[in-house]
Amino acid sequence: MEQIVVWPGTVLEENQHQDFRNWVKNELGGEVGTIEQVTTLPTPGELGTGGRKDVFFTVVEGTNMSAFAVKRLGVGMRWWEDVLGNGDEDIYPESIKEKYVASW
Repeated sequence: MEQIVVWPGTVLEENQHQDFRNWVKNELGGEVGTIEQVTTLPTPGELGTGGRKDVFFTVVEGTNMSAFAVKRLGVGMRWWEDVLGNGDEDIYPESIKEKYVASW
């Protein structure tokens, strides 16, 4: 099973994906699967919000999740379940919520 991770406020161009995979493996001990750049929607009722770039990616089976879980916190990465559980799901397009909710 893959774990979905959100890295808020991170811009990652298509040509940087392999470097990102290498960095996650070397620095955080994780094997990265799918990578997707997502632009946030405005927070309901808050003017001037939205437009932030977040990176969504999967950490694949075989990764030492206990070690990765601790290390990811140091760089601000969040589990997708935590994003949803803390009421932040409204800033993501419906297509993203539908795509990733079914994954866990």
